[in-house]
This record gives sequence, C-alpha cells and structure tokens, in this order.
Amino acid sequence: LKAMLKTPSRTSREHSAINNGADLINGWRKELTQDQIKRAIDILAVFGLDQIYNDTLSPNIKQAERLLGQGVQAT
Repeated sequence: LKAMLKTPSRTSREHSAINNGADLINGWRKELTQDQIKRAIDILAVFGLDQIYNDTLSPNIKQAERLLGQGVQAT
C-alpha cells in the first residue's frame, strides 16, 4: 500500500510534487498567493465548506461529520 501511495498517477504532471520529491501536503502553497488562497476560502464559504476547509493543511473532520450528519430531510 505504501508503494502505491508513492506512485504518481498517469495524469500527474512532470513538475508535480509527487514526481519531484516535494512536500505532497503543503507543496501547492508556493504556487498561490495569499490573495488567491483567501479567494478560494471565500468561495468555499459560499457553500458552507469553510467550516471544513480553511487555510490549514488538513480538513476539520469533526465539522465534516457534523455537516454530513445533518443530511437533507425529506418533506
């Protein structure tokens, strides 16, 4: 399983983190400005997803579970 996680997909680009040994979790940040990251978070907020995803590296699992647990009630 570990080997599979380290194997790039066929769609990964030559300069992607998995192909050049860069940080797989945080590598994307160097490609974006702070304004771009803020704009992305603003877009997430429109859908209520800013409770799960923000400028930290990991999603808020407890919030995700809470939101998923709410579900849609049939009327």
